[in-house]
Amino acid sequence: FPFVSFALKQEVDRRLARNEQVLLYLNRRGFSPRVRCRSCGHIPHCPDCHSTLTYHKRGDRLMCHLCGFTRAGYTTCEKCDATDLLHQGAGTQKLEESVLTLFPQAKGVRLDSDAAAGKNSAWRILQSFADGTHNLLIGTQMISKGLDLPGVTLVGALMSDAEVGLVDFRANEKTFSKLTQVAGRSGRAKTSGLALAQTYNPQSQLMQSIAKGDYQAFYKNEISDREALGYPPFSHVIRIVLQSSDEEELSDASLTFREKLERELTAARLKYRILGPAPCQILRLRGRYRRHVLLFTKTPQKLTHALTEWENRTSRLGLRSTVKFSVDVDPYDFM
Repeated sequence: FPFVSFALKQEVDRRLARNEQVLLYLNRRGFSPRVRCRSCGHIPHCPDCHSTLTYHKRGDRLMCHLCGFTRAGYTTCEKCDATDLLHQGAGTQKLEESVLTLFPQAKGVRLDSDAAAGKNSAWRILQSFADGTHNLLIGTQMISKGLDLPGVTLVGALMSDAEVGLVDFRANEKTFSKLTQVAGRSGRAKTSGLALAQTYNPQSQLMQSIAKGDYQAFYKNEISDREALGYPPFSHVIRIVLQSSDEEELSDASLTFREKLERELTAARLKYRILGPAPCQILRLRGRYRRHVLLFTKTPQKLTHALTEWENRTSRLGLRSTVKFSVDVDPYDFM
């Protein structure tokens, strides 16, 4: 299993040999995030979203984790009918399957939204781990906080900095928070604990701060970058998302919308900075294309009041009925 380093494997073997317990954290459910045909290279995508379909081994299902679209029995390529399919990447299901090969002494169990789908399933899984029936727990963010398991002395975080590459100014903050939380599951009793985070950038300021548990160093670096770029907390962000089933219509409508928006805010004598329109990171969701406009301001109440007055004067801010819009003040997620 290429996603478990030699150092992590050694530590897991050592802890299990001492009858201690281990958590393996991989914030990606399913078996593999994409399936590729070895013959023609085709990768199946969701028909309604701009995303690849995640492979779930039970029932050979492909699933979109954005809208829930499911295609069962995917054993041959939909383009060329070849049966030689490559399951690229790894999710918690693949990690669970590999545990017996990697760690013969392990009695592994998985906890993610799939495993916890049934009534009381999550409770039963955690109970079996807490009472020692299992000694290795594999899971997503569900195992990262709120658990007090005294037998756990090792936490291994796989693909720990995967979110850092996302277009989100809070990516470092979210990564620091999640890894700090999951690391806190280790060593909560008398036996000291260890947390290992696997990363391709161990020397980055972010990963160094996480490794040392140094929030002050992380904060100092992060707040400096935010101030230089005018990001929160030095401003507020208002995100306006426009959606349409027609991509060309959305492109034209979003450009026209920005022009009108600038005129309205300038007439209201408001100070602001505007970015966009630009495609959202998830370009297409549930059959609708998406673009967003970001407004940065220090007076969000005044700006939202101006938007409300504009909508009262001009129905739907002048947008066609086929173009939906939403306004989010200080959004946590920019996907």
